[in-house]
Amino acid sequence: MIASGRVSPALCFNFGNALFKSGQIGRAILNYRLAGQLAPRDPEIRANLRFARNQVNGADARLTTWWRRCIGHLTLNEWTVLAAVAVWLWFVLLALAQWRPALKKPLRGYTATVGAAAALLSASLALAGYDRFEVKSAIVVANEAVVRYGPLDESNRYYTVRDGAELTVLDAKGDWLQVTDRNNRTGWLRREQVLLFPIASMASSLSLSG
Repeated sequence: MIASGRVSPALCFNFGNALFKSGQIGRAILNYRLAGQLAPRDPEIRANLRFARNQVNGADARLTTWWRRCIGHLTLNEWTVLAAVAVWLWFVLLALAQWRPALKKPLRGYTATVGAAAALLSASLALAGYDRFEVKSAIVVANEAVVRYGPLDESNRYYTVRDGAELTVLDAKGDWLQVTDRNNRTGWLRREQVLLFPIASMASSLSLSG
């Protein structure tokens, strides 16, 4: 179904449930996040993602910032529509005040309010776009992955992460990814030990079951 392009929140959600029940927490988290990207306000998706993350040990668990929680209530398309509507409404009010000078004073409060709303929504859209396209997560899918000080097997061990840990990707070099965790510990781990989110395409998740 995924290969044919028939991707839906329910499909990713159920795939996540199957992976979680088989003990593949990292892969389950990835699919819950895919489902949440399509349906960010679905209470079951949010609850299952939270439950799966709670199974990840302390320091490996993802720490969600307040701004991610705020922008996570809407999809990127929804933020785009809201920001565009607010900006155009602001332009209309400005144009109306120029066209009919007598309305300038009565419309001043509305224009200021809509302008502030347009600025806030545009900032939220920028944050949502940044989080969607610029921030890449590495979700650990190995039982145990060693983060090293350098991108070599001979490099000293720094710390260990387990299945389901969510790390932020900073750089890549060959078969290695430079990552940082919630405690700002930066190191390198092998690419095959993680899955990246967002993925290049939904069809790529066909490989996430094994």
